Amino acid sequence: MNKIFLIIQREYLVRVRKKSFIITTILVPLLLVLIMIAPIFLSNLKSGSQHIAIVDQSGEFSQIFENTNHLNFINLDRNTNLKNVDKLLKDMNWDGLLYIPKLDINRPLGITLYSRRQMGLGTESYLRHQLENQIEKQRLAVKGYDSDWLKQFKVKLNINSVITSKIGNKSANSIVSYALAQIMGFILYFVIFTYGSMTMKSVVEEKRNRIVEVLISSIKPFQLMMGKILGVAMVALTQLLIWIILIGILGSLVFAGSIPYLNVNPNSQAISQMGAQTSTTHIEKIIIGLQSISFGPLIGYFLFFFLFGYLMYSSLFAAVGSVIDDDTETQTMTLPIAIPVIAAMLIMITVIEQPQSTLAIWTSIFPLFSPIVMIARIPFGVPTWQIISSMILLIITFLVFIWMAGKIYRTGILMRGKKVTFKELWKWIRVKN
Repeated sequence: MNKIFLIIQREYLVRVRKKSFIITTILVPLLLVLIMIAPIFLSNLKSGSQHIAIVDQSGEFSQIFENTNHLNFINLDRNTNLKNVDKLLKDMNWDGLLYIPKLDINRPLGITLYSRRQMGLGTESYLRHQLENQIEKQRLAVKGYDSDWLKQFKVKLNINSVITSKIGNKSANSIVSYALAQIMGFILYFVIFTYGSMTMKSVVEEKRNRIVEVLISSIKPFQLMMGKILGVAMVALTQLLIWIILIGILGSLVFAGSIPYLNVNPNSQAISQMGAQTSTTHIEKIIIGLQSISFGPLIGYFLFFFLFGYLMYSSLFAAVGSVIDDDTETQTMTLPIAIPVIAAMLIMITVIEQPQSTLAIWTSIFPLFSPIVMIARIPFGVPTWQIISSMILLIITFLVFIWMAGKIYRTGILMRGKKVTFKELWKWIRVKN
């Protein structure tokens, strides 16, 4: 056991002392928080205004366009010559010119936006929206209806999402659950590939440099393999825990600083009471959704599936590393490992749309998929028996894989110059000690 501990210590210290580890450990949380808060602050910044000229030959639309923080409108004479629009835009330094011909309100054709470069999607949407509203008003007027009178019949609904249970009701937010599912699923996908490959490369490097031959003289192959797997696992776990702490701290500080921009009080009764949510904003709903999630159990489940998912796949990566001599064989040998991981990621995308479907239930229990699929389902609420079944099967599968990997590792680590087939690997697994 002391020998395994020494291997773990060596693998751990070598990696955590690298500059790349320190840099990524600090930068990833900063980037994630920046991505989350950037839209909030950018939405409050005033960008450069665009100047758009209006040529309205009908005389009924030019007054509907009001200047905004981003758009300034200039009304031109309806008889303005448009034969050389490009020169006109260039001479007047306008960003665009909207031409509105005399329209048949039943077939409003011919409206054209001229510009010297592609206009933004928001600008085009605003212009289209204003024109559509005005045409709707004209159509209603022809039928004898007033648009203001018609507005009283329009309804905007807000559906309160509530999860019921024996201990009481709690509010829910599918957007928050959806985001958490994607983030956690992607992290596990990233960890399995990144740190699994790190284990494999470590084995290949030591085998190539013949360091392993020295190590095997004083330690059993299985002990060496376990030391490497657990050492890299400790590195991954350390980095993940630091990420969770930093993201939590940075997120709290940034959110507290962004409250004035959002005009949201997270402790207000209007947010906490379900009956008063009809006027809440999307951001308030997200706050409610975050408050309704039990992050303690969620983090516990995440760490479990993170650890055993990594250990299960990393044992296979270590086994592959022991039977290859150069990088040209890597893709062929790692393909059977990569396929279920990629499949789990694709299944997860479908599962978070229907988290209680038959596909979601069985793929989240199946061990090769469960580390990614189950953790993506948990934010939506999963019956306890399904989580326990998934955890038990994952542990059993890990033990089977580590036993198989040990058999392969013991034989392959000292083999050189021979291309190993999957058929030979199966023979090594079946050989009795």
